[in-house]
Amino acid sequence: MQTTSVEHTESNEQEPAKVVKYWRRIPVLLRSIISGFAVFFVFQAGAGALFLTNMKVLPNIPWSLPIGLAYLWLVFQFFNGRWGSARFSRDCRQSMRARFINPGERLSAFGAGLSVMVFFIATTIMSYRLVVIAGEELPIDQLPWWTVYSILILVSIVAGVAEESGFRGYMQGPLEKRYGPVAAISVGALFFWLAHLNHANGVPRFAALFIMGASLGALAWSARSIYPAIIAHASADTLIFLGSVSEIGPDYFWAPEQLSETGIDGFFWVVLITILVTGFSGAFFMRKLRRLTAED
Repeated sequence: MQTTSVEHTESNEQEPAKVVKYWRRIPVLLRSIISGFAVFFVFQAGAGALFLTNMKVLPNIPWSLPIGLAYLWLVFQFFNGRWGSARFSRDCRQSMRARFINPGERLSAFGAGLSVMVFFIATTIMSYRLVVIAGEELPIDQLPWWTVYSILILVSIVAGVAEESGFRGYMQGPLEKRYGPVAAISVGALFFWLAHLNHANGVPRFAALFIMGASLGALAWSARSIYPAIIAHASADTLIFLGSVSEIGPDYFWAPEQLSETGIDGFFWVVLITILVTGFSGAFFMRKLRRLTAED
């Protein structure tokens, strides 16, 4: 009986090893795409179900925000290797690359992150003025303002954590080691756009979304960490969403004035100059940050 029990235990221990062995035989490109989308989906689906439910169940209480943040924290800890065997934890940490920024790197990381955040917002504004884009239909008219704002904040944080963990962490990280940063950032930016095809504005915003994905990918590469990209992405989305619902920013809920209707006005030049300035400043800080992280 003891021999049978030992053999059964050894067999159970060998099964995960076999799965890992077969998984590692999959080409790096395909493996990275699968794992990146899987991580993105787990974050997005769970948190998304919460705020959609909040719109129908107890809508006067913004309960989805604290529960959603707790869900994101738990899932982030899991994919960052907080639990599991030593090998599993190590592989997760390498894939997620959620490295804390060292004190000597923080100023450059802040400059790069701020540049990317403003670049993200300006590119979004420009895309909505240049291309006719269908507005998003969200059933928020009957909700109290505090629930609307809390849901939009949660949506923004979910987007930052889910997309950076999946596309700039699990997808881009392994591709950088195998194919180099340019190819890895490009692939991550492409799938970042593909993840937005479920939105009415996904197809016409290809160029803008690809450029924004590439800028976030470059930020993650230069920092050797997804934390600056998460903060920049979530902050940009928060400002865009809250600005939209407050009628002071670019709209996801109804169509803004098109440049073809207004002509080249002063606001166009302000946005264009902002894109150029933040593009150059972002490149400057990223280059400096990359040197600092390489020395670390």
